[in-house]
Amino acid sequence: MERKKISRPDAELIQALQDHIDLLREFHNKAFNKGDSKYLGEVAGKLRLLVYRSPTCKPLLRDLMDKFNTDIRLDLSGPGNRSADIDEYFNQVCGAFRSSKTGDLIKVTRMNIVRTWAQQIGSSHEDSSVDEDFAELLNHGLFVNSRQIAVDELRRSSQFVLAVADAFLQGRVK
Repeated sequence: MERKKISRPDAELIQALQDHIDLLREFHNKAFNKGDSKYLGEVAGKLRLLVYRSPTCKPLLRDLMDKFNTDIRLDLSGPGNRSADIDEYFNQVCGAFRSSKTGDLIKVTRMNIVRTWAQQIGSSHEDSSVDEDFAELLNHGLFVNSRQIAVDELRRSSQFVLAVADAFLQGRVK
């Protein structure tokens, strides 16, 4: 028997967004500023809740931005004058490596990192096995900003979402 769902008021959803953003900020600080790696999965889980869309996942931040017809573009660091919205930022290729097992070129997006981390070794799941490509990425010897590359992309993704959420919530939270 399918149960009927009741829509939540906008104010309640905005408060829930603020609460999740506060937790993401706390987890981000513990994971990246204090170096406590047990919070990496929590960061991935919050990012998944906020931005990952699938037939069964409704991302809180993106859904509220859609509901209020809000498009936020942030300037990206690096060469050139580039900016991105959430979709562009999370779905563009951010790195690639050759699989040591197959020799195939494995392209990685930030959404791949967030989704797989959260769903396999993060807050929403702790699986007994992980995707081979993801395991190889996590064990890869590439470092950026003194962090393993997947960890640094998770950090940068968290910073991006915090900035987008802050811009969205500005003026909406009383």
